[in-house]
Amino acid sequence: MGRRMLPPGTRIKGKWSNLSLDVVKLLGEGANGAVYLVHTSRGRAAMKVCATAQDAAMEWGLLERAGKLCPRFPTPIAIDDGTEPSGLYFYVMESVPGRPLQDVVPTLGSADARLTLKQALQGLAVLHRTGYAFCDVKPENLLVAVTPHLDVRFVDVGGVTAFGRSVRQFTPIYDRGFWGLGNRQADAAYDVAAIALVWLFTNGSKPPNSVFQQSVSERQDWLLKAVRRHGDSALCAWLVEALTGQIRDAEDALLRLATVPVTTRRSRSSAPHKPAANAAASAPVSTPAPRRKAGARRSAVKSRRDWSEWLMWLSLGTAAVMAVAAWGQLL
Repeated sequence: MGRRMLPPGTRIKGKWSNLSLDVVKLLGEGANGAVYLVHTSRGRAAMKVCATAQDAAMEWGLLERAGKLCPRFPTPIAIDDGTEPSGLYFYVMESVPGRPLQDVVPTLGSADARLTLKQALQGLAVLHRTGYAFCDVKPENLLVAVTPHLDVRFVDVGGVTAFGRSVRQFTPIYDRGFWGLGNRQADAAYDVAAIALVWLFTNGSKPPNSVFQQSVSERQDWLLKAVRRHGDSALCAWLVEALTGQIRDAEDALLRLATVPVTTRRSRSSAPHKPAANAAASAPVSTPAPRRKAGARRSAVKSRRDWSEWLMWLSLGTAAVMAVAAWGQLL
């Protein structure tokens, strides 16, 4: 079929299932096909059109494996070839409601935001038990429905890869190899690192385009600063462990996440501003004690910053040594 697009209103008939599908709109297009919202006799669904029958069959098998085991993945409906138009290789799955993760998380409170991270890891944990990694973990592939209750779902299984094989589909800024934190071989830790990067950039600034021209060490410097700027300070150590491969898989990530307290984040700009004159008038006559407390807070903040930076550099150094050793063995 090539890259022929299907305009809204196109009627598709399945060769084997006798399905009749009406294209509503294009939902997204990737390296290995396009996804459409379609109307069927049973209601709305999503249809993935692939370049070849083999691609459609492979993705269908992955969707069956993941979708039947975990409600975090779309439910498979049917796979077929098109007779009208001919030469169309597609499969039909549940249409997942919701908006991309990066559009929803910034609007949530701390507890609900953390719940989205937990649900994403739960979905990956089920997939990892089958011996596959999702690989192309990115905010666009994680849809969040807020009503009637918070629900995170994965879409587009086109990048799912068996453990031990080379990653077939990835987005650079969510890829541990891009940051020099591991190889590009599918395993559970690859997904955990990607989820950590998604969370870090969703709750902070995404990397500027200039990082693509930087060396690996310069990218790691930028990443270290991004971790230190992260709004949820209690989660920083978890992020470092996930990014540097110290967390083995999604189940391990969930266990460690359960020990991290949920903190209420508040930016400095949101704090009420009191005019200097009023502040001076309301201040007590004796000020040494408050001054000591402020000094203690500054010391504690500096200590936490130094500790997180030390941990990050130690972890990065360990990851680098392990990578060099692995290359040595390979060569």
